[in-house]
Order: sequence, then C-alpha cells, then structure tokens
Amino acid sequence: MPEYEFVFIVEGLVEDDVAATRRLRAELGARVWRSGELCRLQVRWTGPDPVAAVGSFATHVAQVVSRVRLARLDRDLVRVADIASRVGVPVDTVAEWIASPNPEGEVFPQPEGDVAEERVWLWAEVNQWLAGFGLDDGRRRPSRADMAEIEWRLQRRKLTELTVRATPESGPNLAQVLERALRSPDFVDYLVSRDQVRDVNGRYTIVACAPDEAATTVFRRLRGARHPVVLAMTEGDVRAVEMTPISERPADVVELVREMTARDWFGLIRLSPGQSYGLREDSETGAMRADGMLDMTGQELDEGGLPAD
Repeated sequence: MPEYEFVFIVEGLVEDDVAATRRLRAELGARVWRSGELCRLQVRWTGPDPVAAVGSFATHVAQVVSRVRLARLDRDLVRVADIASRVGVPVDTVAEWIASPNPEGEVFPQPEGDVAEERVWLWAEVNQWLAGFGLDDGRRRPSRADMAEIEWRLQRRKLTELTVRATPESGPNLAQVLERALRSPDFVDYLVSRDQVRDVNGRYTIVACAPDEAATTVFRRLRGARHPVVLAMTEGDVRAVEMTPISERPADVVELVREMTARDWFGLIRLSPGQSYGLREDSETGAMRADGMLDMTGQELDEGGLPAD
C-alpha cells in the first residue's frame, strides 16, 4: 500500500511530556514538536488512500497514548521564499514558475490566500506541480479534497468522545440522539466548536431527553452540571442547545411548570435565545441559561431567533 506523509495539530500532550513523545516515536515513528501554543506531530503512514491511512493512524495513536487526539491537519502553507528554499532554487525561478506552466502543461496552483501581504500555497499542491519538472520530494500527501474529508472525519471522531447523561424517560431517544448526531455534519460542527461543554477529561457532555418528557424533570437533571452542557433531543431531526448553570437566579428568569414538555421548552428557547430558566416550585435554586440553539434544519440561531449567517 502507498505511504503518505501527514502533519497534525494534536491535543492532549503537555509541554515536556517526554515519555509520551518517546512512545509515539518508538512505536509509530512519529515526530512531535511544539511551536508556540501548538503541538505538531509528523508521521508517514500507509493506507489504500490518505483518508483511510489517517483513520488507521488515529486508532494506533489512541492505543499508544490514549489522551492524545489528532485535532486537525497542518496544511503546510508556503511562501515563494519557502518554495525556493525547499527546492533549492532562486526566488526568481519560483516567480517564473508561477507565471508559466510546467513541462506537462499544468499551470501553477492557485494560492491559498495571503499572510502578512504575501501569497501562500498548499505545499502538497506545489509539490505535485513540481513533479512535472522532476523536482518534487517524492512524498505522497493528501489532496485538497482528501484534506476536507480528513478534517470532517477527525471532527466526527472527536464527537465519539462523549459523556452522555440520559434523563429518566430518554431511553430509546438516547440511541436516536447519538445515531443522528454522528451522521449530521451540522451537529458535529456545532458540538466541536464548543470547548466549554467539555469536562475535565476533555469529553463533550450531552444530556439527552425525550420530546414528551416533563421539562421540569429535564431541568433537574441539568441542574447538577458544573459546566455548560449540550441538551439534545430528536424529533425528525436533531435539536440541541447549550445550557449554562447560573448560581444566582436572575430577576427575569422564565419559570418552567409541570405541564410543560421538553418539546415545549425547546419551542420557548427558539423564540427567546439567551433566556434563563428555573423551576416555579423551587425559587431558591439557581437557573440555566440557554444559548446557541441548533434548530430542526441544522442551523444555529442568532440572538433574534433567526438562522445565523
């Protein structure tokens, strides 16, 4: 099978974690280094394609050092000077390449963007173009399309690192929430963008409830949270909202009554994002604030209750 080279941004490695770094190198051939606040890991790994290779490597990483997670790819952006340095040619030569096709008639790749007023390119695309001159480094890397698929799969993999709490009546609904969440790009993006709902072990915390369950029961389950959590429910599609515990009950709190269902509560939250909720029969307890709702269509709502751009 072909071998591919990857550079990842990783989480879970503390600074000067010599033992973990040595294990990753000894057992997986991975090189780890820190640049500023980011920790990077470089490896060459085999697979039928780059996406499958990353899946295999991620599994091996979890087995070797379980706390280490592949957060995302380092896309390796290069400037003109970087390209010249890597290939060993003058900067003027690279400028000529940018303006002309290679011997195979392929035009130079489009830049990825600008950094500090300098154009930057994906090294993987530049290296592939250089193969027309026989000047590539001979290493296989994921294409732009592969990178997009890998990023999605890494996010989905993070989603499986969950702490799921079921409310008393959510039994079958819990399985539905997990199944739909794992298949929904919108839900994955929604969840992994909320680091604040992760517990001390880095696991995303979801409280699953059933649509017809009493809202007061769901609230009591949420009340014990020590950090923000995601309250999730399925009814045709995934609905979710970030719930943050508030120790002091605000004056404008909306009181939940016994007759109200979780479905009713989600309806209220949709109409009034950012509102705080508490129990009518227990005015001495704190409250929960609802933020960042994901509605039935998979769109996050803004403060006015409308789909955010």
